[in-house]
Amino acid sequence: MPAPLGPAFRRLFVASSASNLADGITRVVLPLLAARLTRDPVLVAVLTTLAFLPWLLFALPAGAVVDRVDRRRAMAAANAVRAFGLGALGVTALAGTATLAVLYVVAFGIGVAETFYDSAARAMLPQVVRRDQLDRGNGLLTVGETASETFLGAPVGAALFAVAVAAPFLTTAAAYALAAVVVCTIAGRHRPDRTESGARTSIRRDVAEGVGWLWRHRFLRGLTLVSATTSGLQSLTTGVTVLWALDVLDVGEAGFGLLLTASGLGAVVGGLVAARLAARLGRTTVLVAGAVLAALATAAAGLTTDRYVAGVLLAVGAAAVMFWNVLTHVAAPGADPRGALRSGPGRLPHAGVGRDPRRLAARRAARRRDHRADRVRGRRVRSAGGGADVVATAGEAPGRRPRCVCGTCARSCGLIIGVWLPDTPSGAAIRRCSRAGVGAHRPAAHLQRRRTPPAPAVGRTPRHIPDAIGLPAFPVRRSSRLK
Repeated sequence: MPAPLGPAFRRLFVASSASNLADGITRVVLPLLAARLTRDPVLVAVLTTLAFLPWLLFALPAGAVVDRVDRRRAMAAANAVRAFGLGALGVTALAGTATLAVLYVVAFGIGVAETFYDSAARAMLPQVVRRDQLDRGNGLLTVGETASETFLGAPVGAALFAVAVAAPFLTTAAAYALAAVVVCTIAGRHRPDRTESGARTSIRRDVAEGVGWLWRHRFLRGLTLVSATTSGLQSLTTGVTVLWALDVLDVGEAGFGLLLTASGLGAVVGGLVAARLAARLGRTTVLVAGAVLAALATAAAGLTTDRYVAGVLLAVGAAAVMFWNVLTHVAAPGADPRGALRSGPGRLPHAGVGRDPRRLAARRAARRRDHRADRVRGRRVRSAGGGADVVATAGEAPGRRPRCVCGTCARSCGLIIGVWLPDTPSGAAIRRCSRAGVGAHRPAAHLQRRRTPPAPAVGRTPRHIPDAIGLPAFPVRRSSRLK
């Protein structure tokens, strides 16, 4: 029988579940309120843009800030901001004075708070459970997120909105406030361990180094560009989904929540079968097939007026999108040894497939400084797991270009984009592991061998003791020349 995860994890689970429930309700009721205020598709789409624009503007600074402060306090502060914003919106809705301008400000504000909360939430897990409990803890958090946000948040939010406009906003404010209080009760020190070095850097410098590292990393650069492209194209339909459901399908406000629930169900099924399909058919085949299937399902949903057919097509499209999310997130977090513990296949991004790679980039800004500080002290930074070694070097062999597999990944207009996979021994190892159904990838043989440092120059004392025997190198004082 596995050991219990402890009271700290239970409090983190309760706080995360309450916050995710509020997220699910918010994603339903904000478009519904906008649709009540106007039927202009442009004005409704602006709401979706403002809700997720903070991920583009503040994802990198949020990651750098979170790695400088107590993550427990960061989560509590973010939830407090969201509780205040939605509570104020609920009061204006209750008084009948809600306007699009107020809705835009609240949507943007809770989006900014979400960047800080999500950057800190998964990073806190390794600090409340043991290393051998990380997989179980991450799985429980993912299940709680899916159940709260998809299967409870969407229908509950739509039902509350149909009863009273202000009810869902006041409910989400209470849920965020509860999550903030619970997370403050988690005992222990939750400030990240930062390597001490002589030079202290600014947030701006860390962000610049993170962006530079991401752009130089051939594999993650291609993955980020592809994900950002598909996310932007998906927003063409996401922004006006509420008007399509209300005016074309005529499902009503409660039916809109049920449509989103059907989409979430498809996403769960797709996440469960993606790894098995990749093991049987190959990662590249499933990625391209999922992209094509998502595009066809979206196009067919736009042509139908039957609410039941539309629900099935939304579920199929969400399952196809999860193929991409699951199979790319196996590789993307591996480039960050600690990032692999914070994001994974279990995340169900409803706003677009590009959200999680941006979160990875946000954490990269802070991770980069730790690596630089380690090099200053003469220590070699090693990956936390075998899969990190494989992916961190994928596509970086000099003189080799990645192999491009073209497929239709555009969700609304069938734009052909490239899925970049490295044509290196490491990339081949990843593909072999995926076909064999191996969950944790191990580094290729040529990566497991440690490099033997060159012998010091004759007549000089080596500046650092090599770690060929398995111990970390540490600096030693320079002595006089050898006679």
